[in-house]
Amino acid sequence: MTNSENYIKIIDTTGLTAVKPVKSTKIVINEQNVTLNVGSKKKLTTTIIPANTTNKEVVWSSSGSKVVTVDQTGTVTALKAGTVTITAKTKDTGKTGTTTVTVKVPVTGIKLNKTTTTLNVGSSEKIIPTILPSNATNKGVTWTSANTSIATVSSSGTVKGISAGTTTITATTKNGKKTATLTVKVIKKRSEEHTS
Repeated sequence: MTNSENYIKIIDTTGLTAVKPVKSTKIVINEQNVTLNVGSKKKLTTTIIPANTTNKEVVWSSSGSKVVTVDQTGTVTALKAGTVTITAKTKDTGKTGTTTVTVKVPVTGIKLNKTTTTLNVGSSEKIIPTILPSNATNKGVTWTSANTSIATVSSSGTVKGISAGTTTITATTKNGKKTATLTVKVIKKRSEEHTS
């Protein structure tokens, strides 16, 4: 048997059948409405339909790469505060799936404009908080008094003297639960001291 006859025979007996590739019809990003702090990362994953799609390669993109970047493994990196859309596109048919990523700047601390104050009974003073960093996303503060019979504090940080004594006012950030305290000494008015 000649070499050419061997070649022809091999071709004739391979029984190869062309396999038609299964194409994607849909892609979904599994992680929806993602929230990240500046500097953090998260790997996104996808579900491609049908499950037996032949080519499962995905191309990733970000609508705002200055806020969030995404590499071709689906890992997003939060750069600065904002909200972007991340898109995953199938390479075979161009089907797309999206999710939103919101980046926040976390609170790292809180300071008050003073740490101690003295009030007369019935008088008030507004305390000013400073949230750190200055570009923190959520600057909300919750105010509490350790003894409301001595001094109360409003939701906006206004402290009012109720009766003579000393108590502590605490400001707590809504994000991160960072705290700062103010010692309040409440005294009677001089006229009250003379008549008591």
